[in-house]
Amino acid sequence: MSLRTRSTKTAYHVKTRLLRILIASYLMAVSAGIAPGPDLVPILAQFMPSTWATPFGTAVLFLLAYAMMAGIWLRLSILLLAISLVGTSFMENFIFAQTPDLGAMWRDMVVLCALLQSLTQLTNRELRQSSILRQIQPVRRLETRLSHGDPIDSLRTNTLPVRGRTKPHKAHPSSKEDDVSNIFA
Repeated sequence: MSLRTRSTKTAYHVKTRLLRILIASYLMAVSAGIAPGPDLVPILAQFMPSTWATPFGTAVLFLLAYAMMAGIWLRLSILLLAISLVGTSFMENFIFAQTPDLGAMWRDMVVLCALLQSLTQLTNRELRQSSILRQIQPVRRLETRLSHGDPIDSLRTNTLPVRGRTKPHKAHPSSKEDDVSNIFA
């Protein structure tokens, strides 16, 4: 692989990670109330008291944004953020509001497109490598049998069980090849 190809791939991965961090930091700021954006509280207030809906909605949005930024269950966290973003935008603009705020709806759609772009540009291998909590499989090593001497001894036929042994092949072919003279003798 050439140096230019490697630097291009590295720059691409840096760009996608920076995009993911930027989106997640925006959503974290929205959940903290610093920036305007989608709010889960009006939707959750329909199912629970508003005293519980406020901290629960804030915590859900913040934790999903943090999980996306950290790469923890990246595919699931991005999809849950996208679903909650579409749901809150639709509910706020078309169900709860008398007149829809198209500027807020377009802002939410731009964030949604950026979320989905950060998800669709990654391959399965890149998704696994972007996670902080990776499961690394340990390397399997063959055990050497130092107490028995040579490790090859365990592969010899005399140590196999009886049902695993095969009959040895005949060393000499059948008698009709006896007529052929040996040119090397």
